[in-house]
Amino acid sequence: MEIRSSGSMGSTEPDFLRINYSASIEDDDAQHSLISHEKLCHTLKHRGNKKAVVLANGPQHVKEAIEAGCDAIEQGYDMGEGNLQKMADRNVLWIPSIVRAKNGLDGASSGGSVCCRFSTRYVAPGKPIPGAEAFWKKILAEQLKQLSFAKELGLTLAVGTGSGSVGILHGESMVEEMKLFMKAGYSLEEAICCASENGARFFNMTNLGRLCVGRKATFLITRGSVKQLPRKLSYLEGIYIDGQPSSTYQKHPVKAS
Repeated sequence: MEIRSSGSMGSTEPDFLRINYSASIEDDDAQHSLISHEKLCHTLKHRGNKKAVVLANGPQHVKEAIEAGCDAIEQGYDMGEGNLQKMADRNVLWIPSIVRAKNGLDGASSGGSVCCRFSTRYVAPGKPIPGAEAFWKKILAEQLKQLSFAKELGLTLAVGTGSGSVGILHGESMVEEMKLFMKAGYSLEEAICCASENGARFFNMTNLGRLCVGRKATFLITRGSVKQLPRKLSYLEGIYIDGQPSSTYQKHPVKAS
């Protein structure tokens, strides 16, 4: 489906729309429109109070999504500095999903038809795809450059990874994405903000994001120094939800059982 809606737990009404305007960057037809520009404009015009996240790549698709009135751009590969400036001017959120390009580069030496699901740096047997490594190196470098420019503009960003796709694991991919943000010049504090507060505010998650006095806190506990973050987020000591230890998380699940 090109247009999807998502609602809160226990709710049948969607909180926001996610519209696939371009194909995902790893698809062969990434620059192809999945829906018409007219349908995109019609959908955004009649979305009511729902926020709309549009997956768009390339200068033309991103430009059209911004002008149609989207609230956020997902991926945004090769969209150009002009579109980034428009997003900053209109307060459009950017979810760059850089780990998709890093994942593509890591698997470029093989066909990628089979994947080990225990790491983002997956092993994918098969013959190398001609030109794949050069393609993904270029895509990754360009996305990191766009990310640096977005920081200069003061554009609001949120960490998003496309978790669940081949080789992109829930949780671990968030850590990898934060590392890429820092590689592009973001401080640890800025990367954490993009991975928590910015997304929580955009999606109206009032109980998540910023730690505030009087609010029941949801947070992670990790051992080590600040300089070891975000890598140490893969080795959690504990998880607190609404001020209480998680009843399901176990640091050593095998021993606990």
